[in-house]
Amino acid sequence: MKYGNDIDIKRHTFFNHPFLHILIVLIIGSIAYSNTFSVPFQWDEGLFIADNPIVMEPGYFLSPSGAAALEHYEMFMRRYLTFLSFALNYAIHGYDVTGYHFVNLSIHLANALLVYFLVILFFQTPFLRDSEMQSGSFSRYIALFTAILFVSHPLQTMAVTYIYQRFASLVTFFFLLSLVSYICAMNARRKGIRHTAFIIALLSAVCAMKTKENAFTLPVIIFLIDFFFFPEPIKKRIPRLLPFALTMLIIPYTLFSLNIHVGNIRADADALAARPNLLPSWAYLFTQFMVLITYLRLLLLPVNQSILYDYHIAVSFFEPKVILSFLFLLMLFLLGVYLFLMSRIMKKELRLIAFGIFWFFICHIIESGIIPLTITIQEHRMYLPSIGVFLALTLSTFIVLKKLKVFRYALLPMAVIIPLALVVATYNRNAVWQSKETLWEDVVRKAPRNAVAYSNLGTVYFEQGLIDKALQTFETALSINPVSADIHYNLCQIYLRKDSIEEATRHCHISVRLKPDNFKMRYALGILYRQRGEIDEAVKYFNHSLRLNPFWANGYNQLGTIYAVKGEKDAAILHLEKAIALKPDYAQAHYNLGLVYLSENLIDKAEKEFSIALDLHYDDAKKGLLLIEKMREKKKE
Repeated sequence: MKYGNDIDIKRHTFFNHPFLHILIVLIIGSIAYSNTFSVPFQWDEGLFIADNPIVMEPGYFLSPSGAAALEHYEMFMRRYLTFLSFALNYAIHGYDVTGYHFVNLSIHLANALLVYFLVILFFQTPFLRDSEMQSGSFSRYIALFTAILFVSHPLQTMAVTYIYQRFASLVTFFFLLSLVSYICAMNARRKGIRHTAFIIALLSAVCAMKTKENAFTLPVIIFLIDFFFFPEPIKKRIPRLLPFALTMLIIPYTLFSLNIHVGNIRADADALAARPNLLPSWAYLFTQFMVLITYLRLLLLPVNQSILYDYHIAVSFFEPKVILSFLFLLMLFLLGVYLFLMSRIMKKELRLIAFGIFWFFICHIIESGIIPLTITIQEHRMYLPSIGVFLALTLSTFIVLKKLKVFRYALLPMAVIIPLALVVATYNRNAVWQSKETLWEDVVRKAPRNAVAYSNLGTVYFEQGLIDKALQTFETALSINPVSADIHYNLCQIYLRKDSIEEATRHCHISVRLKPDNFKMRYALGILYRQRGEIDEAVKYFNHSLRLNPFWANGYNQLGTIYAVKGEKDAAILHLEKAIALKPDYAQAHYNLGLVYLSENLIDKAEKEFSIALDLHYDDAKKGLLLIEKMREKKKE
């Protein structure tokens, strides 16, 4: 049997089987990200995951109000489910990044499969079920290639390889699950299936709202699907759409309950922002016209990717780049309107292309609209909107190939060349993430005026013991952004290592003034005042750091040693034991506790702690064990 004198359906039955398509998508995605499982915690993942007390303490998820005094409480309440996933990772894997990457990749693969089924379901809707592409069995190929583009495109790496950006992939999972379930409910003939799918769609929408704020656009997409593909009177639509409209209240209610003004929302990694102040809404919007063009360019030509960009900030709508970008976007939007209108009298598939275009714009409303974010462009923000573009591009290509009657000749080259090129590009992009040094040197090379890039690269050099090189890098960062709390904190660490206590103290005070709720900066001041001999001030800052993060083992260790020196041995033991309970492999705390036990003549306990410290490669513990041996020899005499 042949359809349209173009493709032999029987010959392609095996290649058109959903099981094979699912297998292909999973294999391609797994290969593309096969080199990510050892990628270390990058950028702010230490702050938001590894050292975050909310992630470390499961009790906060049962009683969230208990975390109200902690630094990341507001984000925790807004993005509860993603933080819950981090907490589960921590409970199972601790600081082993392999488990985190496995979850991230699993979510990405699941999203790709949901994209596949979403496209198939579109062609089963009342408007498209008798379309040429559906009746000609092209719909599964369209679904397959859309899913392949999504799963293997290198632009998705920031949302998958960067553990912290699970926010983007997880909200996309609930977003897609809600859409797939909704269309299943609408297509279902049996009431039981219809009601079950509708409930899953609604629950998924609620979950999306508690994962990331751009889920706010989900009901809008559902309304669009209902209007585009299920032609019914408005009275029949209202009862089924109203529950989804009500889910839009979840995010505003959460913000209101936390007393957060919408203009103060910080998305993603903006706590370590490249800019000291938010842009005015109009400047941010004008800049986003250019940013959206950059996103589209990266989809078509994914070169010079970076996790941070040096991006021109628009100061007027009448800048040539702004006007040209706006006109292009306006033409793209009008093309969507035109295709929608033409779908009534020409090919019905044109409506699905229009839908993909509108999806792109709608899903960018939150992060590329009038609400200014301190980082103007980040690649993970394209993760969800890219689905509409991939769908529109794939369907457009298939229509053209079908029109030219070359589909069967183009299918195999498309199935080999495109996935292979994307997998290679994604694999190579993931190679940049393999170490902190390669990542931030890549960013500095591509964004030489970005302060955060230099600050993070300086931190890498500092950790490698390259103090002078780190100092030079931090000073470059400070020259770009002199009011960054993080850069001043980093300079504090540098001068502390160089024993320039006064200069270290100056930078640390500036960092605390700029970011008063950061526990590490308070802790650093405690270290400085201790070195200056101002013990009471040191205790004050250590205690303050522990109020901000009660799971900071280093703070308990410092207080324990101070109390030991002051002769308050019970308090010393209490704090050192707390440090060890929080961080069992904390060698220095074991050694310090051994010294306290030794001073109290608790020989056996001291020996145990020194032995643990030595097993953890803390060489000073050898001295403690030798001292215990001599003490025992004296007793024998």
